[in-house]
Amino acid sequence: MKYLVCIVIVFSFFTSSLIAQVAITAVPFLQINNNASSVGLAEADVARLYSANGLHLNPALIGNPNTIEASTQFNGVDGFGLGTDWLSTFNGDLSVTTPHIIISFNRLSVGYQHTYFDLGEQFLTGIDDPAIISSFRPREYSNTFTLAYSVNDYVRIGLGINRFTSALFGGNSVGSGITSGDDFWDPDSERENSRIEAKGSSFDFGVYTQYPFENSMFHFLPSIGLSVTDFGQPISYDDYAQEDPLPMQFRTGFGFDAELKEKLASFKLFKAAFYGAVSKTMARREADGTPYKPLKALFRSWDTFEYFNGQETASLSVREQFRTHLGTEFTFMEILNFRFGSFYEHENNGARAYNTFGIGLHYKYVSFDYAELFPADSESSLRDTKYYQFSVKLPFSLFYSSN
Repeated sequence: MKYLVCIVIVFSFFTSSLIAQVAITAVPFLQINNNASSVGLAEADVARLYSANGLHLNPALIGNPNTIEASTQFNGVDGFGLGTDWLSTFNGDLSVTTPHIIISFNRLSVGYQHTYFDLGEQFLTGIDDPAIISSFRPREYSNTFTLAYSVNDYVRIGLGINRFTSALFGGNSVGSGITSGDDFWDPDSERENSRIEAKGSSFDFGVYTQYPFENSMFHFLPSIGLSVTDFGQPISYDDYAQEDPLPMQFRTGFGFDAELKEKLASFKLFKAAFYGAVSKTMARREADGTPYKPLKALFRSWDTFEYFNGQETASLSVREQFRTHLGTEFTFMEILNFRFGSFYEHENNGARAYNTFGIGLHYKYVSFDYAELFPADSESSLRDTKYYQFSVKLPFSLFYSSN
């Protein structure tokens, strides 16, 4: 069907080839990470406490105690004069925005994030004639609600719920086969009233544990994080089409912070943080093509993954299915952050490999974060990708007097 072309377009954003495991999943836009501070660490921050990226990476991480936090992350948005568009090789006005708000109490944090993915106007042409028949504007979005709770000083748990819509044709006219709204009619078949968009829900689960200690000069904070995101039932874009699994991800990793005890004018002088993580797509199909149910995929996706590479059936070992993330962050006077990261996945599992650089500036309650990707392949669609993020963090004490 014509709209399957759109699905292939979306898949191509996440892989340089369509043989990666994520290519068998629906709505891969759910895995977009638009958080500038996390991107600067190559998404290694699955064990980085009080990270807003936990809204869809590890829900146990979100929230600064007794604080209201609001942020907007964007890239590929025209009109801001902030550099090149995201995924520069994509032929279209693509943009992604992910504003969020987090309200945190002593032990409980509540967060909401809206993710909006606009692929820009696309054009449909004839098979033999380059003339434009019609156009359409695919859009996808999700609403994420997250809760995090500190069980004690050492363990924190989190739960997230995502409600998503993938409107690949969004109700615009596309040739004689598409009508308005959610109806699809193929004049060459008996199909009527088939869906042309996918809707569904998924769940995120996370846990974080830490064990702080110190010596005469430093505070140390080793930590471990683990999460499963987008746990949910398979979906389809068409009532008559085969279902596809959600892009469920397993992540785990560690963190290690070392912070100087010495202060200058009440500011902490220096902190160094090191993060490492691995991630893996948990998606499989039965021999007849039916996708695994989510619980089965979670426990039965730890073996060799077979796929068709266009010529023959090939396979990925379990080790080759894992992506690796490494990140380092240096903080000076609680004002300036420098971040460096490295990401790698196997050449037969997407073939993405890049380094990252990020910087953060913080003044009182306002922050600005920037990140950029440096792909190993100079022809990668990820080249010239930049992220920008503005945030405010307002302590409760601003709104009431202790007296």
